[in-house]
Amino acid sequence: MKNKFRSYLRTILFLIAGVALLWYVTKDHDIANIWIQIKSANFLWVGIAMVAGMISHILRALRWNQLIESIGQKPRLRTTFFAVMVGYLMNLVVPRLGEISRCGALNQSDKIPFDKLIGTVIAERAFDLICLIVLVFTTVMLQFDLLQSFLNTWLFDPISQKISGNYYGIMIIAITGLILFAV
Repeated sequence: MKNKFRSYLRTILFLIAGVALLWYVTKDHDIANIWIQIKSANFLWVGIAMVAGMISHILRALRWNQLIESIGQKPRLRTTFFAVMVGYLMNLVVPRLGEISRCGALNQSDKIPFDKLIGTVIAERAFDLICLIVLVFTTVMLQFDLLQSFLNTWLFDPISQKISGNYYGIMIIAITGLILFAV
């Protein structure tokens, strides 16, 4: 009976806190305008975005499961998925805390050593970084003409116009460049 009362009390307190936060966030905004914007939304696209987001979260949990299996552990996809969701929730509170909290959540639920889970997260982030570098390099190579045109229009031409005839400016830029490359 006492535990049931605590459970109800906790639920009511969190509900009150949620309503209070919602009020605080929206108190300075026109609620009627927000409601008009919500009603004018195309819910087909909202649904598609939600499904795509859920698929990406499931795929991330599957990827993390594969990394965890490489260290000899077998977590269930469900617990890994919920750990990933806990990580996203914690990232809303403090950025990058989600990586640690998802390891903690999976450690609590499946008793997988925390240090090994951190290792899988580091490996996952390293793989993400490699993929990002490859993607950026490929994009630059495939769109080099567009990038060159953009840089000429918005960076190099304005700089050259500012320093044309100004030999001191050229010298300052050259010396700064030498210092940066020397260090």
